[in-house]
Amino acid sequence: MNLSPFLAACGAAADVHLTHFLCVTPVGIAAQYAAPPYRMDTLRLCYSMTKSFTSLAVGIAWGQGLLALDDLIGDILPDCMPEDRGHPAWEIRVRDLLTMSGGIGENTYSALFGEPDWVKAYLHQDFPHPPGGVYLYSTHGSHVLSALVERVSGQSLEDFLNRYLFHPMGIFEAQWERAPEGRIAGGMGLSLYPASLAKIAQMLLNSGAYGGQQLLPAAYLDLAAAVQIKKQGHDPEAVYGGDGYGFQFHIGKHEHYRMDGAFGQICLICPQKRLAFVALSSGSKTESLLRLIYTHFLEDAPPFSAGIYRMEENPMHIRTLALSGDWEDGTLTLQTDTGVQTLRFRLNGETCGRTVFIKDLQTHEQTYVCRAAWRDGLELTVHYIETPYIAVHRLSFLENAVRLDFQINVSFTLKDFAAVGILCT
Repeated sequence: MNLSPFLAACGAAADVHLTHFLCVTPVGIAAQYAAPPYRMDTLRLCYSMTKSFTSLAVGIAWGQGLLALDDLIGDILPDCMPEDRGHPAWEIRVRDLLTMSGGIGENTYSALFGEPDWVKAYLHQDFPHPPGGVYLYSTHGSHVLSALVERVSGQSLEDFLNRYLFHPMGIFEAQWERAPEGRIAGGMGLSLYPASLAKIAQMLLNSGAYGGQQLLPAAYLDLAAAVQIKKQGHDPEAVYGGDGYGFQFHIGKHEHYRMDGAFGQICLICPQKRLAFVALSSGSKTESLLRLIYTHFLEDAPPFSAGIYRMEENPMHIRTLALSGDWEDGTLTLQTDTGVQTLRFRLNGETCGRTVFIKDLQTHEQTYVCRAAWRDGLELTVHYIETPYIAVHRLSFLENAVRLDFQINVSFTLKDFAAVGILCT
């Protein structure tokens, strides 16, 4: 698997700062990358991906019959509950914590962070909504799940996962942080090697099995990885991140699910494609990082729109625009008043060649490098390496027509413009 086009696109994105990237199949790592000075053999902080591991522990405990999804939290942790049995916390079930729907009305992270006992602090706060009805992200709600696993198993979350998940998978380096009351933090603070995250992704691709052992009940994973609740107030622009939530997993485009941590830590599981991706960052915007992963590895290009289009008047005096070939070896030809510009491209790849383009006063044949991607249309980013010019041609395909959006980074003579071309019959 060639990572070069993807890594180049990440490098060009202002809001993506990748440190590690691993492509995973059901049989192991297919490709991997670590940006210097980062290495594969050091721990990496998972941030809120920790929540998904807590969910896996709940699933294992569920499979062992230690708890049920509809168990009331108060029946398992009665000593942590408010004395008033009429308090809404007594109505919260295990599944409500798994789906971030315990019933809180606002983000109470800051208010609870300094409390000496996070479990009691969460359960003693106000719950204006009925449990199970309203999604509101809560790290402390995830931490209560750690306490549940500890209570029903008689082991800490760390020891429980070591015994039933990590050690059977050959993962021995896990480092956890603790909440103020001494419990293993269930919503944050886990560190693992990147390769161990890839092992977890492989296990999830195989429906909970690893090394010939069924470590996680497949029936639980089916529930955890499906939309159990919708996120209120979801940004409609976050088309890749999605508005669905399972059991401590985010559900995004094409129903793919993911572990998700602050500053661009992602473990994306794509069962239909039989692929998973571990992406770790020094600060990335999640939606931008997901968009690049989908663009380069997951989204199929539409049928190739070969043809010749007669262009309307435009500042570059392009008379016709022609597409020929296919996505593996395509050609964009622009017939102008001063000559013919030909750009070869390969979708999600890089091509080199020579074509005519303006330098200062006149057009000259010169060397170019072209990177092609599909982003609701064909986007060609062309570096004219004999000059400072970087031109972007975006082709949006309409019925019997094409819209060309042209952008140039710097120029004395060229300007950005848009023009429509009609397919010649």
